[in-house]
Amino acid sequence: MGKQWGHGFFKGKEEATKLWAERDIQFAKEYSKAIRDWIFENIDENMKHSGRLMLGLCPFHKEKTPSCTYDPLTDKYHCFGCGKTGDGEELARGYCCDIEDDFF
Repeated sequence: MGKQWGHGFFKGKEEATKLWAERDIQFAKEYSKAIRDWIFENIDENMKHSGRLMLGLCPFHKEKTPSCTYDPLTDKYHCFGCGKTGDGEELARGYCCDIEDDFF
């Protein structure tokens, strides 16, 4: 019988390390997919598709006409009204958390 490493019996530390690495990689893939899904869900609810880009109201300042664009391929947004630029996660947090411009 092998040595006990973690929650089961393995033939050695190398086998345990390999299994833990595979588990960690799988967890990271599932976690990053969940984050991506959350980002796109929040952006998709608040912006409309306009060709390759998405267009909508900027969550970082009050406006009546859409001036914020988001490019899903590069995961970048830019608001022509306030000049803010960033990634999709920041934009999704803005929509989700209803954050004002002075917060940043």
